[in-house]
Amino acid sequence: MTTLLFGIHLGNSSGCVGIFKDGKADVLASDSGERIIPAVVSYRNNNEKVVGMAAKSGMARFGTCTVTNNKRLMNMSISDKELSEAISRTTCKVVPNDDGVHYEVEYEGKTTRRTPDQVHTQLYRKLHETASSSLHTGESTLPAVLTVPVHFCSASRKEVMRAAEEAGFKVLQLIDEPSASLLAHNVGQVDLNEEGYVVVYRVGGATLDVTVFWINSGMYTLVTNVHQHNIGGHIITEELAKFLAKEFHQKVKLDPMENRRSMAKLRGAAETCKHVLSTMQTAHCFTESLVDGVDLSSNISRARFESILNPLLPQFLEPVSKAIESAGITAKDVKKVVVAGGTLKIPRLQQALSGVVPDAEVLGLGPAISPDEVIAMGAAVQASCVPQGWDGDCIQLSEDVSAISQDVVYQVDGSEKKELIAMASCPVPFRKQFVITVPEGCDKMKLSVSQGSRCLGQACLDGESAGSTVNFEVSVGREGEVHVTLADQKLQKRVSVHFESVSL
Repeated sequence: MTTLLFGIHLGNSSGCVGIFKDGKADVLASDSGERIIPAVVSYRNNNEKVVGMAAKSGMARFGTCTVTNNKRLMNMSISDKELSEAISRTTCKVVPNDDGVHYEVEYEGKTTRRTPDQVHTQLYRKLHETASSSLHTGESTLPAVLTVPVHFCSASRKEVMRAAEEAGFKVLQLIDEPSASLLAHNVGQVDLNEEGYVVVYRVGGATLDVTVFWINSGMYTLVTNVHQHNIGGHIITEELAKFLAKEFHQKVKLDPMENRRSMAKLRGAAETCKHVLSTMQTAHCFTESLVDGVDLSSNISRARFESILNPLLPQFLEPVSKAIESAGITAKDVKKVVVAGGTLKIPRLQQALSGVVPDAEVLGLGPAISPDEVIAMGAAVQASCVPQGWDGDCIQLSEDVSAISQDVVYQVDGSEKKELIAMASCPVPFRKQFVITVPEGCDKMKLSVSQGSRCLGQACLDGESAGSTVNFEVSVGREGEVHVTLADQKLQKRVSVHFESVSL
């Protein structure tokens, strides 16, 4: 009998169960038909736990006993700034303590405490129910690969693993979310000669990540990652809810923004409206008894929605440019972009992303793999490769590596500006590629590489004309050794030089 293998993605706003069966990955639907399950837990009377869409639907009424965006509090190295924002956006009370944080859940005058790992276990149990429904053997321990954010430390990953195992999963491996996105699209796996820079752009319900990879010989090397804890689909939902509130106020002279429950209802309606407008030109927004028994009924066109979205686009796209710059490359060097997260179903955001990386192939815009399912599907693909299990103590995640002690920069003769090659604390080995232009008045490309006040060496390519472009590649080995190459593809000229080693 064929063993079913699962890929589990649990985010801040939703969870998804991928499955690898008959040689391909797919996504399972819950008993109620949901392929994407809201990551919401509501604790009610007599210790009743409501999870998923039912808990999300009751947010307006049961907000003080409902937990949302729990995953970010599973990060044991969370910054004070991110923690403050998480507390401000949670409907139930979050209390910091010596051991981290806990929720104080209130229902009918009674207050109980819940920890983030307890909530995470409850969410994994819901995903386990969805996974086990595909089996008819009564098996309760299900083999699965889990996904975690790049910025989660080893201790955080262990807590995630423990929560999943308590829910009934046999954890085969933990992999980073952007790596799972690449696996879902088989990037670099079909043609092992494929190489180049690939960007994974994930915009979830509460956070945003941009990850740059170097793909070579079927291997993924993470070059840089930019994490934004305050940017996500919730920003768009909030702006749309405010627009609907103002429109309602103008019509009936009642202000929903003065009532917490009314705004909770409106946010739910705005989120539904946002999803509809991702595929349709018009959406009807209806909320029963929004304020003082008066219903909201409004039609929103995609054009109107995009006019609300347009002012928000710069903050969604700036991290893409930041990540590309941090990787030491340009937008033209990016061969592919993989999109992930339900927010990237919005056509206007897709269009804006294409404008930032116009020469790249964007994967995930078609119907084959939905952006909000891609991470779970990639985890399921990985599950098919590691059926025998993986280091349960996560020792492989805490290997010590060497890193450069100071920034490494280069400067072209004829230019006063120094350009960054790699920042301090960048792990070695690494390789960076740049395309540089010969300055005006110069007949050669000459540059120097330095670290702090120490010049590591110089390289020169003669016979160049002003305005021509030269490929510049820097490789730093495990012991800090530096190798520099200058190449002119048009003239088929090339020079390679070994420099002094960098300080680690």
